[in-house]
Parts: sequence; structure tokens; C-alpha cells
Amino acid sequence: DFPCGMQQELARPLAYLWAVPFAGNSYHRRPRVRDWLEAVFRYHGRCMHRDGSLDDYFPQERAFGATAYALAALTDAALLTGLCPQDTLPALETSGRFLASYREAGNLSNHLAIAACALAGLHQLTGKPGWLEESDRLVGELIAQQHAEGWFPEYEGCDIGYQTVTIEFLARRWQMAPSEAIFERLERAVRFVRAFAH
Repeated sequence: DFPCGMQQELARPLAYLWAVPFAGNSYHRRPRVRDWLEAVFRYHGRCMHRDGSLDDYFPQERAFGATAYALAALTDAALLTGLCPQDTLPALETSGRFLASYREAGNLSNHLAIAACALAGLHQLTGKPGWLEESDRLVGELIAQQHAEGWFPEYEGCDIGYQTVTIEFLARRWQMAPSEAIFERLERAVRFVRAFAH
């Protein structure tokens, strides 16, 4: 009965299906899939709040995590396909401003990593250096709170599941703008989580 911003992350696999000609992919370059992708970009602007945030579980929630997931997926989809309509860029940047200025009550490292990835994607999409600077600031905040053992805090402690999310998005952020500091923190994070993989 209200739009769930988190579901907009499905733009990323849809973009992958349209853009990548892997074996058995019957969706590659299909006009209908292209139309769906363009509709996803337009829908983002219609379902977000004026401050750029999206709801997740509750109306008027203005969820940082859902906004970060959606923006990361949308910027990835735009970069992968080149299908982002120019008139939808202002809405993406409004979501970026929300992520750059807002902080959640809890300590959720995975959300910081996702937001940093989303803002770096905005930088690649728009060419505006301010987005990469904001992304760097979030990365600095994130790596400053990594525990000496290698885990990133979620609320008050370690969470192996969310640790893998943080690793994924921090690694994707590293791919966009490599740095020794990020790589070293990723190595530490992977060493820690490897002990729990069965």
C-alpha cells in the first residue's frame, strides 16, 4: 500500500540481464526490458520524498538503508546500460544529498558502505567531484570504526551476515576509486569472516 524503496535494488539484476549477453540470456537488449529499466528510473523520482529519501517498512519512514540500496542499484544500472534518462538525474542527486547529510540512530556499517558505493556511482554518472568527496568521507567514517579483529559494527557488535554485505559494497567502492587504505581494511574484514564460512 506504499512503495518499498528497498525493492528498487532489483534494477541492478534487470540491468545486468539487458546489458550482458551470457549464454541463455533471452532478455539481452530486448526493447521491453529497456522500457522497464527506463520506467524504474522514472519511478524513483515519483516515489521518493522531497528530501530524496525512500520508505522501507513504514510510510514516512525515510529510511537511510533503503535509500542507499536503491541509489546504489540505480547508479549501477545506469552505468551498466547507459539507459538512465537525463531528466531523472536530478532525482538521483536528491537521494545522494539525503545520504550525504543524514545519519541513522543506530550504527550500521553495511549502510555506510552501501551509501559510499552509491555516492561514488553518482560521481561516475555525473562527473561531479563532490559526490566522490562525500563517498570518501563515508568510507573514512566506516573504516575508522572497524574493530581490530576485522569486523565492522552493526548496532552494538559483530554480525557475520552484514559483514559480507559491508565487504561486497566496500569492495565495489574500491573498484570505483582504488585506495590502499580501503584494500587493507577489506583484507582484514575477509580474514575475519573466513573463519566463519562453512
